[in-house]
Amino acid sequence: MKRATAIEAVVFCVLVAVGVLSRVTFLTPPNFHAVAAAALFAGFFFRSGVVALAVPTVSMMISDAMIGGHAPLVMATVYAALAAPVAWRVLLQKKLTVTRVGLGAVSASVLFFVTTNLAAWPTLYPLTTAGLAHAYTAAIPFFQWTLAGDLCYSALFFGTYALAVKLAPARMMQPAAVLPLSQATADVAAAV
Repeated sequence: MKRATAIEAVVFCVLVAVGVLSRVTFLTPPNFHAVAAAALFAGFFFRSGVVALAVPTVSMMISDAMIGGHAPLVMATVYAALAAPVAWRVLLQKKLTVTRVGLGAVSASVLFFVTTNLAAWPTLYPLTTAGLAHAYTAAIPFFQWTLAGDLCYSALFFGTYALAVKLAPARMMQPAAVLPLSQATADVAAAV
């Protein structure tokens, strides 16, 4: 196995494991999990967008097998919202900055809040304007934990990457397809 493939396999497994464990251990508040942050990092790190999308999908499939899910429409929306941060790959691979990572994490939280509560509305509340308002109002306490989880886990994943880039010998970082050594990497390493 090539070193680049081995590194990608290890990173994939670590991201999925952290995503799953953050959902099934119940040691944190509701919605404080790593899946969206793992998707954000996967979008930046992996050469293949398909592999990047597999990180949140596999994380959710494994953890849902353990803890269960909700109505199909809600679950499809949850999966899509948690995979959406992969789309930040274009901006993050072009120039990786703390601001872009932060904006990616915040946008992931907002997208998750807006879409999943809209999907939950017809299954949990009356199909009225008041029912929609109730769906969003009831979810506000959970939003703080979604946002905190996305920001904390994004800091963990991207901070670990920046530290690895900074500490790894230069010869270990040669395959640009695995660890982008463009200005993006230099910016992150300088931020640590």
